[in-house]
Amino acid sequence: MISFWVLTGWLAIVLGLLVGPPQLAKIWKYKKGGDVSKMTYFVLVIYQITLISRAIYIEDWVFIVTTALGLAVNLLILILLFWFGRGD
Repeated sequence: MISFWVLTGWLAIVLGLLVGPPQLAKIWKYKKGGDVSKMTYFVLVIYQITLISRAIYIEDWVFIVTTALGLAVNLLILILLFWFGRGD
């Protein structure tokens, strides 16, 4: 049986996916980032790289999956912000 804490971790993955993809879709749809800060997403990407490094080290699969998905979305957002030349 799955423990409460493992289930809570996987629930965090689902909830985390509700944050980045809408921003990503909006940037892609309008081909601009508007008021979205490049610096914010740059810091988020660095933050998530350090988190995933630790998650891999401690072999925590929930943490690895959660961080990898967030990193992928935020890195793509950052790339699109530079690609479309918007943001601060």
